[in-house]
Amino acid sequence: MGKSNPDNDTTYFRLLLVQPEKAIAAIYDRYSRRLGKYLFVYCQQDKDFIQTVISETLAILWEKRNEVAVYDKPYFWMQRVAEKQALYLLRKEGKHNHVELEDKYLEMAGDDHADRQLRAKELEEMINEALDKLPEREREIFKASRLDELSNQEVMQKFNVAEQTVKNTIVRAKKKVMRMLKHMLSMFV
Repeated sequence: MGKSNPDNDTTYFRLLLVQPEKAIAAIYDRYSRRLGKYLFVYCQQDKDFIQTVISETLAILWEKRNEVAVYDKPYFWMQRVAEKQALYLLRKEGKHNHVELEDKYLEMAGDDHADRQLRAKELEEMINEALDKLPEREREIFKASRLDELSNQEVMQKFNVAEQTVKNTIVRAKKKVMRMLKHMLSMFV
């Protein structure tokens, strides 16, 4: 069916209306690997657990197929269902009893605001993870400049380094962070 953006690809989900069995198989083929990677990052469980969550998610998709088929962003719906299903199973196993689950998690479908908030949180976590991999001094200078919004002069005074050192460090750190983010984000495409 050609290359397209999986976040906006509704072709496979629309197929649920006319050929549901074929659609489920196609959705599994197209999205299970990506969903598995997402779930691993989200809950860091073993492959068997993640496969169980994916299977449960597909069962819910089957039950809700007529509704999901017309959503604007059905993959996001499927991702949210997988998250909630993972939390449910973890809680059931006693691994995360402190997690409160919404009874109506399937009602979240199509909630663009929730999707944007979750994406922003995921991106923030990825940025923090990338920053944590920088050498300590580089990370401190970069954070002071970009996150604390200090001027180069203020960073220079705070760390007792030359202004050119501040500029070079920020450029170097930015390149490293961008490279790490590009690598991390490529796992989801």
